[in-house]
Amino acid sequence: MSSIASSAMSSQVKLGDRVIVSSQTAGTKTGTLRYLGPTDFAAGDWAGVELDAPIGKNDGSVGDKKYFECKPKFGLFAPLHKVSINKI
Repeated sequence: MSSIASSAMSSQVKLGDRVIVSSQTAGTKTGTLRYLGPTDFAAGDWAGVELDAPIGKNDGSVGDKKYFECKPKFGLFAPLHKVSINKI
């Protein structure tokens, strides 16, 4: 992990934080941060979010690997740079 990603992770978001996932195509989604770090499915640091509504893509698993627990359709993974603290 690069020192930039590491410092961004520690200063911006931490597990259990209420977060917003921003996407130009899908708008914004809110939830709770459940996973931070590397994944087997893509390079870089990723955020696993348990969403407030069943508008996600998974249950915290991708393929055969479980990254965190949540109900089906409540899980979403996003590149860390698309995740910010929900200040509301």
